[in-house]
Amino acid sequence: MSTFKALELRSPINFCVIQHAHLVSIVRKICKLKESSLITPSQIRAARAMLGWSAKTLATSAGLSLRTIQNLEAADDELTVRRSSILAVKATLESEGIEFIGTPKDAPGIRIHQPKSPPSK
Repeated sequence: MSTFKALELRSPINFCVIQHAHLVSIVRKICKLKESSLITPSQIRAARAMLGWSAKTLATSAGLSLRTIQNLEAADDELTVRRSSILAVKATLESEGIEFIGTPKDAPGIRIHQPKSPPSK
């Protein structure tokens, strides 16, 4: 007999409380992951400046349009641009050695490292 089935037999109320607590835990983890994967417009601009890239260079490297990069850099919140666009820009900049630090709400910034080069053969 599964744990959930055993709990259900003991008390349907306890089972619901445990299920609710588990669901709340999952939602909190998702929200934390969502927040940690976001970057701010100022982080994008700073990363471009550190690399000496134009918006067009970033757009080409990330596989996005120049207009999308302009929208990302001007956005007040993440709702104005697709999440996939933000993640594409983030991945592109990270592959060039940019490390995003902090969170959008708590001390967002960047560091630059040597880009990870593919292993030589």
